[in-house]
Amino acid sequence: MFDSDEILKQISSYGKGKKLKTARPNNGVAIYVWRMIRFHSGIDMHSPITCFFHLFDQLHAEGQVKRRCHWVIEPEHKKILDELEPIIIKCSNKLKLSNFTAAQRYKNILY
Repeated sequence: MFDSDEILKQISSYGKGKKLKTARPNNGVAIYVWRMIRFHSGIDMHSPITCFFHLFDQLHAEGQVKRRCHWVIEPEHKKILDELEPIIIKCSNKLKLSNFTAAQRYKNILY
């Protein structure tokens, strides 16, 4: 459903896939992946709450989901998030960014 190479072009500087953009992309799916990578890698320390709105607003406009995300993750939303998780990891690895910096930072809060 999602093309990881196309997403990588949208979230990387000049579309080369070598460095994460500092500016937010225009596409809702790319915004979600970009924001999650920024959070997980420790570039941005704020929780990525609003990226869900960009993602599901775009998918709703394209007719891929019936409902937008209004603080409740529907089963159809969960399925899409599960599809995007490997893409986030793949893009993060190609950009040579960590997937665990945020987890290490917040481990004491969560446990």
